[in-house]
Amino acid sequence: MERNNAMLAMKTKEICDAVQGVWISGDPDKVATGISTDSRTITPGEFFIPIKGENFDGNEYILKAVGRGASGFFVQRGFVVKGIENRKDIAVIEVADPKYAMGDLAQGYLKKFNVQVIGVTGSNGKTSTKEMIASILEKAMPVLKNEGSFNNDIGVPLTLFKLTRLHKVLVIEIGMNHSGEIRRLVSICPPNIGVVTNVGEAHVEFFGSLDKIAEAKFELLEQMTDKNLAVLNAEDKRVSEFAKRTKAESIFFGINGSKSTFWSSEIQFSNDPWGVGFKLHTPGGETDIFLPILGEHQVSNALAAAAAAWQVVPDLNIIKRGLESFKPAKMRMQLIPIKGFTLINDAYNANPRSMASALDTLNQLIPKGRKMVVLGDMRELGSQGEQAHRDIGERIAQTGDIACLITVGDAAQRIAQGAKDSSMDPSRIFTCANNQEAIDILKNDIKPGDLVLLKASRKLEFEKIANALVSWADESEENINNPVKD
Repeated sequence: MERNNAMLAMKTKEICDAVQGVWISGDPDKVATGISTDSRTITPGEFFIPIKGENFDGNEYILKAVGRGASGFFVQRGFVVKGIENRKDIAVIEVADPKYAMGDLAQGYLKKFNVQVIGVTGSNGKTSTKEMIASILEKAMPVLKNEGSFNNDIGVPLTLFKLTRLHKVLVIEIGMNHSGEIRRLVSICPPNIGVVTNVGEAHVEFFGSLDKIAEAKFELLEQMTDKNLAVLNAEDKRVSEFAKRTKAESIFFGINGSKSTFWSSEIQFSNDPWGVGFKLHTPGGETDIFLPILGEHQVSNALAAAAAAWQVVPDLNIIKRGLESFKPAKMRMQLIPIKGFTLINDAYNANPRSMASALDTLNQLIPKGRKMVVLGDMRELGSQGEQAHRDIGERIAQTGDIACLITVGDAAQRIAQGAKDSSMDPSRIFTCANNQEAIDILKNDIKPGDLVLLKASRKLEFEKIANALVSWADESEENINNPVKD
């Protein structure tokens, strides 16, 4: 009997045929009950796919996976696995590249299902948009989505293997940092509806220009037919131009309403409760929405989500319920009320556009205390990096109401310099070499009612700052009212 949360059983010979592998040995009728890429957590019956990373080679863990009950495994051509010569029950399939073969297997597995596929990409907002689409459609039907940012050539296939007969819609976030990556993911999981949120400077180091980033994003739509639908940002020129190139029917979303089918008006920010309200306009009418998340850019994400969801469930009430019950992913404008003060943890990643959006949001808020920002390096900006960091510093100084700027990392020192050059009080600017230095400054400086924004590129691990402050505040209610002094 099919388990509701399990992959459909596949015979190992079926797996071999799906990836055009070379059958080496084993029982072709052996059933794989799931797929695993981790020898530490594989369970009996699952099929092991050894992934080769920068610091490890999954082929070296095949014996461990077999010892834990793997039904079979891919092995990379030329790699010799010793110690299983007498295990005739274990399926051994040779492939050129196990990771690529996993994608081919996921492609074949998807064909077993009749599901609507919604693919989401963009330089900013794709995770929030994906989560909002799922939040809406879950009000009407079973939905599968990739968790967190499982949006690459490992995460997307692993998500597909979770499909069951119960699911009606698959919402997939599709990421990239090099040309051709989206094209490969689309070949694995072709979307019926493709959503492009925007084109920004993320990964510009690898592309050299926004136009080349746009070309990479267009890969989501390039194989679509007139039976498909493209959901495009009318207010991003590069994205809106995609309508002229794709064969898919195009519909537009935009905050201002010009040329958009899904648009907003009457945007208002709220401090109690935290969030943003707006009137949503659709082909089926309009309704008031209150998003329990901060930022005007989240209104744009909500419009994209409403436009995509409408093609599956054109019901204004369902869209309203889904958006208003939306729970943001961790570290994406995540509000963390702490004893005495509030954190905005937007530390999943950072680029100039998302950094500016976070600061614009902060500018709209009126906390009981002061506004403090902790900003880290923005990575993968190439030659544009130095000026981009300085520009953020200038933006902070020009707002005039940020009481404290703390930077972490070498590149982020340019943010501090940009703020100083724009006449922000140097005594309120701190440059730190690491997260612990920033934590120590915050512990000494935070006061009741303060609002603290955390934002940096992923590699700086700013969640450690958030976790440290939560733990510190939980230790004693006296901490906030009596900050630690050296």
